[in-house]
Amino acid sequence: MPNKKVVYIFSSILFSLVSISVLIYVILHPSNPEFQLRDVGASHLVTLSSPQQLLLQNSTIRFTLISKNPNAHVGLFYDNLRACAAFRGQFITAVTDMPPFFQGNHDTNILSAFLYGTGVSTLPDSSFRHHDRTVGEITKIVVKIKLVGSIRWKVGSWVSNRHRAKIDCVAAMGFRQGMMRSKQPTKCSINLPPLM
Repeated sequence: MPNKKVVYIFSSILFSLVSISVLIYVILHPSNPEFQLRDVGASHLVTLSSPQQLLLQNSTIRFTLISKNPNAHVGLFYDNLRACAAFRGQFITAVTDMPPFFQGNHDTNILSAFLYGTGVSTLPDSSFRHHDRTVGEITKIVVKIKLVGSIRWKVGSWVSNRHRAKIDCVAAMGFRQGMMRSKQPTKCSINLPPLM
């Protein structure tokens, strides 16, 4: 008889803990943060040949990204965010560290950075010269802005472990007299494991 009582008490405690966890999750219903690329500009896009038949790319890319926390009861810590640019699947800039920040409930933050690439080795099919699409006097190229880092969820005083986040933004930039820019807002994709 005492064994049944112990099993009953243990089962009740376990059921209560699971019920409370599910209830908290349903009430909070955490969603992933949202990112939007607002403005991208590029200059100094130069392709040089090297003796090893690789191409050396020089570029300076500036971007502005809007980050939004859609959650009403969950804050977000962004740690170790690093950004770089890619063209035709190959990196054309060095990695740039972004400052860490906290994003409260329903907060929106603006992230801006310059990405520099000097003598970055790429394969011949990633030349800026060979993959321009000409439409009248405007030439367009598609560049990806990639961010990688970790995010921690904050609910009340509880803070989760770090979760690896990958953010990909695509920008179609147009050439006009040596200047390249895209001001068309683009929604970014994010790969982030759920809170629970």
